[in-house]
Amino acid sequence: LAADISDLKLTHALSSPSTARAEPAELGGIVTDLYQRLAQHRTTIKLVDRCASELPELAEVWFGAGRHAQVSGLAEYRTRREHAGTLTLPGPAALVARTIIELCTLWAVHCHFDPAPTPDDSGPIDDTAVAAMLATLIVRATTPEQMPAAVTAPPAPRPPAS
Repeated sequence: LAADISDLKLTHALSSPSTARAEPAELGGIVTDLYQRLAQHRTTIKLVDRCASELPELAEVWFGAGRHAQVSGLAEYRTRREHAGTLTLPGPAALVARTIIELCTLWAVHCHFDPAPTPDDSGPIDDTAVAAMLATLIVRATTPEQMPAAVTAPPAPRPPAS
């Protein structure tokens, strides 16, 4: 996995200037690339994930340097593109980045080991379809022209009357 970092679409995007025309395709490509790389290494990732709690050195590789680097890089990308006006962040950059990483990891790695049937019971998870769906969701949620009006949280429940 470490050898893949220099070749990630995210790495290339961070070293390139932002262009509004290319932005949705660039972001979609970053999400798809991340998903595909996670899927390519799913067995290794699952093994490391399961053993990390018992081996601090392994935990640092996966949860520290590995995931932290991905989240930080994606947050930096999102922040730069927001400042350039080509993306809108629906929340803090680090939270949005972590959500993207976790969604990709859930579907590319963890769901393949889940004993429960797939959502539509049609057989194995179609990585190409899931990667495309995640990329579309993320692009639509962060493209300025397509942003819905701000969504507000529901009011907090009232305490019971005494």
